[in-house]
Amino acid sequence: MKGYQSELQSMFIQILGGLKHSMTEHLKAQGLELSPLHFIILRSIHHIEGCTSNALADHLRKDKGQITRLVKELVGKGLVEKVANPNDKRSQFLILSEQGSACFKGLQEFDFVTLTNMREGISDAELAQFLSLGEKMVANLGRGL
Repeated sequence: MKGYQSELQSMFIQILGGLKHSMTEHLKAQGLELSPLHFIILRSIHHIEGCTSNALADHLRKDKGQITRLVKELVGKGLVEKVANPNDKRSQFLILSEQGSACFKGLQEFDFVTLTNMREGISDAELAQFLSLGEKMVANLGRGL
């Protein structure tokens, strides 16, 4: 029985590479000096209530130092603000600034169009099956398999 490991790996590399390339080109066209990872951080800050750098690092499974550096860049560009965490004086919540929210919304619209184009010709049932399989794969990775 064929394991499909190589094909699986190749498919994920192609999907991720295509998404990264598309977002990079859009960011350049908009004159934004941001990377796709910056967009992912903006999206995560938008979606995670009470978002902190530690929460981002855990959510994205990235090194806290890398996240801290990227957040610092976004703060420097005026896209993210830090506000005091009333429950823990040692941490700060991350929020999108007004400029950051506007930037995120524009990038999110482009992202939506890209993802819509990506699923062209794929039925809802096929997509649901793909997502179900993907969730199982993520769970398997979480167990260290």
